Amino acid sequence: MRRNRKAAFLAGTGFRFAGSGEDLGQEIGWRDTGGVCDGNNIAACNVPVVDTMGARGGAIHSDKEYLIVQSLVERAQLSTLTILRLANGEEL
Repeated sequence: MRRNRKAAFLAGTGFRFAGSGEDLGQEIGWRDTGGVCDGNNIAACNVPVVDTMGARGGAIHSDKEYLIVQSLVERAQLSTLTILRLANGEEL
């Protein structure tokens, strides 16, 4: 399979939502998975992108990929708090 998209990159504003995670007692971090996402295409147009706030798991993009079920609630809380803060004009 030929891939014609660049791998994800971190902009200078990366992890601005980490404060929401800290307020919820969630550790927010980044690690390279070697994958690409549609967010890369959007970011290439200089449009801010909030991406990869989904469920935790492992073995991404393989036949061994898995989901940690309890992380669905964690990520829903993180997304909700982050969106509320953005809607209220708060700095992240």
